[in-house]
Amino acid sequence: MSAAQGQVIGGRYRLERRLGAETGGPQGELWQASDQLAADGPVALRRIGPDQDQARARELWSRLQGVLHPQVPRIGAVIEAEGQLWLVREWQAGRTYQQLLELRAERQLVFGAGEVLLLLRQLLPVLAALHSQDLLHGDLSPANLLRRDSDGLPVPLDFGLVRGTSAGPAGERLLGATPGYAPPELARGEPAQPWMDLHALGVVSLVLLSGDGPERLLDPATMQWRWPAALEHEPELLRHLQRLLSRHPEERFASAGQALVAFQSLAMPDSTGPVPRADRTVVLVPEAAPAAPPPPPSAPAAAEAAIAAAISAPPACRGAGGAPAAAAHGHRHHATAAGRRGRQRQPAAPP
Repeated sequence: MSAAQGQVIGGRYRLERRLGAETGGPQGELWQASDQLAADGPVALRRIGPDQDQARARELWSRLQGVLHPQVPRIGAVIEAEGQLWLVREWQAGRTYQQLLELRAERQLVFGAGEVLLLLRQLLPVLAALHSQDLLHGDLSPANLLRRDSDGLPVPLDFGLVRGTSAGPAGERLLGATPGYAPPELARGEPAQPWMDLHALGVVSLVLLSGDGPERLLDPATMQWRWPAALEHEPELLRHLQRLLSRHPEERFASAGQALVAFQSLAMPDSTGPVPRADRTVVLVPEAAPAAPPPPPSAPAAAEAAIAAAISAPPACRGAGGAPAAAAHGHRHHATAAGRRGRQRQPAAPP
């Protein structure tokens, strides 16, 4: 059974509009609804259908209800109606980082290094709080991070994993990780670990800095990341991001708290706002075309100019036939004929 606008869930929440294009994938459908018992205040509802892992959804939702952090949306009730499971959470007003990235792309802009460093400093405490309760986000991406309108802080949305659980058979996970952001180990079904959230956060940072998706930043043959040009001037930030994305356990941060200390030790870059894309191919303000050079003179005109110069030049500067020495070879026949005409018009020199 599909949901419809205006439908009331649990006798309390009226569906107003469906958010995004999801139609029942691993994350279910996300709706904005109004709470009829709270002056029609907005809430978010996610629908988990009977063909999805509803038991896993109940477990996760009960765990998230115990997370108390100002940047984690408050988790509400679990409502079961006609075989559907509805998960209620606090509404957060703002734009996702994916929406911000798309708006900036229209102006050939991306996130600056200062913005990304600030995001890391503001989001790592949230991950530390989750990890301390054996919870992972499991699907960090620009689409699942919201910049809250009220204070500008990042808010993670759509949590998905309990620490230590494996992916299991296809389709049994509550939330499917967005391709390109989760490490390959998670896709292979290895137990979820906190470093996987840090890996995803590193990918988010590269995407915001470059404006490119993960599929354009990771070489599938070598599994090496292509680093945005903005990091050439921020070597320490680059080094810490490399640790977030390292495939070698001994090079990674041991925890979100350790990563937070490292990023807090960095000086804030000069670029604290949007910056132009480093690999732009569209020129917003075209440069004026250079003026075309004047056309070369025709052969007759050039010959006449050479003859005039020969007539007016001193005798020592003339070549054979009365033409200047530099032009005598190029205009031999014209100069000779013109010399005859000149002799017919001028009196003969005395002997």
